[in-house]
Amino acid sequence: MIKNTCNALQYCLAFGVLFSLIGCGGTDTSPLQADARRFLQIDQPQEALDVLSGIDASEGEVHYLRSLAFERLKNKDAAATEIDLAIADDEENAKFAGLKLRQRLFAKDLSAADEIIELYDQNSSTPAVALFAVYAFQAKAVQYRAEGKARASKANATTAIEIVEACVVMSSEIPEFHRELISFALQSGLAADARKLIDRMQRIDPDNPTIARDRIAVYLLADEIDSAVSAAKTYYRQQKRTEESALVYSGVLVTAKGNEVRDEEFRELIRAFPLNIKIAEQFAIYLARDARVTVACEMLRGLIDRSGDGPKRTQLISTNMALALDRGTADFAASELDHYRDDIKNELMIKYYEGRVLYMQRQHQAALEKMTYVIEAQKNEAGPRALANEALTWVKRIMADQVKGDLLQNAADGIQNLKTANKKFKTRFATDDEEDGTESEGGSKSTPSEKNDSEQPAPSKAEKVGESERPTAKE
Repeated sequence: MIKNTCNALQYCLAFGVLFSLIGCGGTDTSPLQADARRFLQIDQPQEALDVLSGIDASEGEVHYLRSLAFERLKNKDAAATEIDLAIADDEENAKFAGLKLRQRLFAKDLSAADEIIELYDQNSSTPAVALFAVYAFQAKAVQYRAEGKARASKANATTAIEIVEACVVMSSEIPEFHRELISFALQSGLAADARKLIDRMQRIDPDNPTIARDRIAVYLLADEIDSAVSAAKTYYRQQKRTEESALVYSGVLVTAKGNEVRDEEFRELIRAFPLNIKIAEQFAIYLARDARVTVACEMLRGLIDRSGDGPKRTQLISTNMALALDRGTADFAASELDHYRDDIKNELMIKYYEGRVLYMQRQHQAALEKMTYVIEAQKNEAGPRALANEALTWVKRIMADQVKGDLLQNAADGIQNLKTANKKFKTRFATDDEEDGTESEGGSKSTPSEKNDSEQPAPSKAEKVGESERPTAKE
């Protein structure tokens, strides 16, 4: 303990000037309190406790910070004890009360959410209370969604995001919550805000691996894939190519556009960790997303053949089938299912795959029957029914396609009927003309009046003379 405390204090002395330049920490009554806050800021709760051990523990603020540190170390009992001591020292302190309520909320006491919101209404300008309110509004959003109250759920989720934005503005006063703020910003799609916080934290501790992972997440959120790949590659090397850092690296590479360089980077990871299924799966997904689903499934087939029986083989077959169904053609998916049919021990899973293939083949009614079978079979099962839920999603999609297809067919039939009616009309019109008129020598038809005129006797000479003497109209 003494050694840890000394190390933490040496860290504080080494970075004390830098800490003061960052410009955050609020109104701490002790430099060590500010140092403890910054250890919490860079996700080093044990170092924060070590620093606080050298301070008079009678102050509520010290108990408050110790409670936060114990929370991060997942010591719930110690965290609860410390915040009770903080409240005993200052019962009117809103952030002490807010932290106590958040601990209740974390313990699944949903009534605490309403109390936090009430506390926030009275103390909205207190940064820590505002942050606790984010948790409360998120909890209410989840609760309302479970109750089927979509509008109320959306309203609470929107309020939570608005408060996150306000907290970022006040973030210099609550450095101990920067890690949580970054998570909230990422969840809320606030990439620019998350980046500001990460920049601030990385100036304090440039080599902190947690902050490095957060930066990668920000790049992904902002759709800056090349930057994310570069940052992940740097992280992998800085962490001395550990398996954990390899998973982070492959998790970023899978989102990138395919090219020969990235193909080789994936192969390097697989050579380094040949037994890691996750990395192999991500490489396969990467290939499939790059329109190389056949290559992806061939690679997986090689791994499956070498995997033997057990959960690893089952997982690889599941990934193979997902890629074939999501990215392949109907014939390719059908051939993959036939190849692995005997390896898939779950009858319902086979029915589900058959339904997917039938849907790809545009056999909607047959696909519906397969999916309905899966749903009915799991209807009375206890526990999670993930496959039935997935089948239900496909039932809705298939039925929607059926309705769309029926509408298109009705429209096509209507157009064809209109064309047929128009053709009949034209034929009837032509027939009527033939019935009412006769062909002249030159092939032209004469009207009845013309026919009658031709049948009349020729005018006499007197009539012709009289006709020629008639006055004409003036031009």
